[in-house]
Amino acid sequence: MSSLNVNISGSLSLRILAMCTSILMLAGMATAGGGKETVLYTFQGGTDGADPTGRLVADSAGNFYGTTALGGAAGFGTVFELVHEGGVWKEKVLYTFQGGSNDGACPAGGLIFDKAGNLYGTTGQGSRVAFCLGTAIPTVFQLTLKGGAWTETVLYKFPQASYPNGDLIFDGKGDLYGTTYSGGTHGEGTVFRLTPNSKGSWTEGDLYSFTGLKGGAFPTAGVVFGKQGILYGTTSDGAGTAGTVFSLTPPGGSRRSWHHQVLYRFSGNADSGAPDTPLILRSGKLYGANAGFGSGNGALGTVFELTPPAKKGGLWSETTLYDFTSSGGKDGIEPLGLLMDHAGNMFGATFWGGNNIWCGGTSSSGVVFEVSPHGTKWTEQVLYAFTDKLDGCHPTGGVIFGKDGALYGVTGGGDGESNPGTVYRVAH
Repeated sequence: MSSLNVNISGSLSLRILAMCTSILMLAGMATAGGGKETVLYTFQGGTDGADPTGRLVADSAGNFYGTTALGGAAGFGTVFELVHEGGVWKEKVLYTFQGGSNDGACPAGGLIFDKAGNLYGTTGQGSRVAFCLGTAIPTVFQLTLKGGAWTETVLYKFPQASYPNGDLIFDGKGDLYGTTYSGGTHGEGTVFRLTPNSKGSWTEGDLYSFTGLKGGAFPTAGVVFGKQGILYGTTSDGAGTAGTVFSLTPPGGSRRSWHHQVLYRFSGNADSGAPDTPLILRSGKLYGANAGFGSGNGALGTVFELTPPAKKGGLWSETTLYDFTSSGGKDGIEPLGLLMDHAGNMFGATFWGGNNIWCGGTSSSGVVFEVSPHGTKWTEQVLYAFTDKLDGCHPTGGVIFGKDGALYGVTGGGDGESNPGTVYRVAH
């Protein structure tokens, strides 16, 4: 069975994927890149969920939590937990989304914890490999553990077609921040804040509505905090641009609203474009990944660095640290969320690419990679190339570090026809 995936991004691309199923757990496969991959769990595509989506999150005990865009008892996705017991990893569904007018459906972004151990996430559009059909209501939700069971509370319902796909973040006061791909005053997306009230409800406010002009449009990733409460993020599109990097400065002095500033506009040429993953802020510089745009340099994606200008208010300067196009896709195509270690090395996954390049078919199954500085030059190493066999295919959501220092993530597909996905570990 084939499934049509509508990937809502700046280029509004359509991808046809031949969907596949994994029914076995894998105990260690190696590739020419030298990395060792282990499948912790293979989804069956039924009540346990299907098509895992966003980045995983781990608790202090080393258990992993994530979402599936589909599957579950109602077919609208799940929140799951993976626990290591008796030498094996066991999956537990914490919550199954019901859809309809009272609950969300098809979670897309990752999860976050608050200080009390509650989980938060978003629903509404689906994933790169599983578009959510029907009348899904976009939501922000909370899961609370009570008496051994997890209870879901919908904190806010967005208007239809708003698509809050990016990861959420907390500020120091307990307010939640995120983005919607569309919606807002101009229909081009928003940055929003949810504030808890004393009676247990939450109030939503749009900090900024994108205009669709050179100010950018269609943010697909969440935002990150910098100094003085400044928010940084990306848009995947915008008139006359191939996406932007922006900042939002909180009100202060005579200014009563958040101030939006474009820090950099991608051209879609040598600097690539269509950034759709969260930024990393380190030592005053911003780091991110472009999904790829146009043809030529950067067409298959890049890892970039942005340096602030000498004079306040100017555009930041962009440096392409690594261009995936340079190897024709064998090193990966369309990089996803980056992770930086203390030494400044960056890790991520690509949705496409690998040893056998065929864009449009499942033999281009994605890789886990490392980009590292060597003097003035940055080099990339493929830590693992997925084969679309028992190890899964098309990683989504990027990677995180586990307690053992290995990389953990999810794939949206695997071997077989229903393509339910996996949770994987890559040693490096």
